[in-house]
Amino acid sequence: MTPVPNTSGAIHLVRHAMPVIDPTVPPGRWRLDAAGNAAARTLRPRLPRDARFLSSTEPKAVDTATALADGEPVTVHSDLIEVGRPHLVDVDYRAVAAAYLGGTVTPDWEPHAEVVARFDGAIRESLAADTRPLVVVTHGLAMTLWIDTVLDIGDRVAWWRRLGFPELVTVPASAIDGHGN
Repeated sequence: MTPVPNTSGAIHLVRHAMPVIDPTVPPGRWRLDAAGNAAARTLRPRLPRDARFLSSTEPKAVDTATALADGEPVTVHSDLIEVGRPHLVDVDYRAVAAAYLGGTVTPDWEPHAEVVARFDGAIRESLAADTRPLVVVTHGLAMTLWIDTVLDIGDRVAWWRRLGFPELVTVPASAIDGHGN
């Protein structure tokens, strides 16, 4: 496999900032409020100045990317969305999500391999198109599944539970050079 061109040496993955949670609205439509936008902006000093921004199409991710980009363009990509799953109400979401990450086959949830394949494709497409440092704004479950294929993160569930809102995780570009689906 040809190495991924990325002269910055890293891919900066950002889990979106904390959205306004409305149980009557599917999570894929949640937005950030002023506090969420402010939290996202706190990560900007930790990112390369010449970074380009790629985001999931979900509003909470786009809002986070827009706050981080500080006026720079943000490109959206539908393959960076969160794991496909039903809208769960009156359920312990964190427990169901942890079971899913732990390997439980959860009805109506997107299979792990499909999440990783689409996510990896979006990353590779973006890296091939431009050598500037890449910042990808996405979601906790999808990010965890993908990172686990390029780095040995150990216990996926524990790793995911430690992620904050927002959270920055930097992955060396060399980690995906030999990775492929």
